[in-house]
Amino acid sequence: IGFDDSFIYDELDLKPKDTGATMGYTENENDWCKKYEKEIWNYIRTNNHLYARDPMVVRKYMKPSPSIDMFGDSVPALIGTWMGTQIIDSYMKCHKDLNIKDLLEITDYHKMYDESGYL
Repeated sequence: IGFDDSFIYDELDLKPKDTGATMGYTENENDWCKKYEKEIWNYIRTNNHLYARDPMVVRKYMKPSPSIDMFGDSVPALIGTWMGTQIIDSYMKCHKDLNIKDLLEITDYHKMYDESGYL
């Protein structure tokens, strides 16, 4: 679960690091994501984007440009990655005995989401 040679989870004890800082977000971008996390999640769910396969929809969340438009605001790039790490963090809080090897071997992402208890 790395990004730019750093890890979202400390490889020794799996304690989450600050996702936005790890991704290179500015403090304002990171604060925005935290403030509007529920609204972003509701937008994803109400628009049926969680399991979308349409490249245009996926690109909207994974776009490495400076920002994307979402409900009238400028959202930091790679918001899908940021949201995904929030789900993984929630999953890890529910599975405290899980090690990094086991986490990386999970392929049933629907089950992982269901067991995450995320929002």
